Amino acid sequence: GRDTSASRDVDAATRRDDASARGDAASRDAASRDTASQDANRDDAARHDGGDASDDGLPAPIMDLDAAQRTPVARLPGFLSEAEVDAIHAFRDDVAAACGTLAKERDALSGDATWLTTYLSTDLSFQARFPELIDRMLRAARDADRDLFGDVAPGVALRPRVVEYHSVARGGALRHRDHYDSGSVFTVDVMLA
Repeated sequence: GRDTSASRDVDAATRRDDASARGDAASRDAASRDTASQDANRDDAARHDGGDASDDGLPAPIMDLDAAQRTPVARLPGFLSEAEVDAIHAFRDDVAAACGTLAKERDALSGDATWLTTYLSTDLSFQARFPELIDRMLRAARDADRDLFGDVAPGVALRPRVVEYHSVARGGALRHRDHYDSGSVFTVDVMLA
């Protein structure tokens, strides 16, 4: 189920992330990674330190990982209307089976999922259903870049890399404090609860 203990206020948080030149409208600190994935993130960041194009085909990052992790969060209270929040919840309910849902964290005693992730960008489903919202999110990222980060990505074509819907129950948390969205220029979090 949805986390109903959280405030119903809706915020969008935008910050710089692992700054390759791919666009992103995913969620920051919203997915646990297993140890192998976390190590892969660190290996990926280490490959980018030289400033050249990486072996994975991504251009060199715009900002190094340490600097990106220290960037401020742009909070945008009321970014979504209550009707938009309800529409996103309903959309997730409609497409969850087709998009795929992964239990990323489980309660140690009961085995119940405490963190579920549904990949709403599967087959570009979210982008097709909510194109105006995607445009607003990308504008918010551009505004934050200009206002908070010194316009470090003015020529980068932004697009969603992934759109994830997270359901977090009591006890759910990221396993890795240093998680980041590798391959993203910006990360946008939207609180739906």
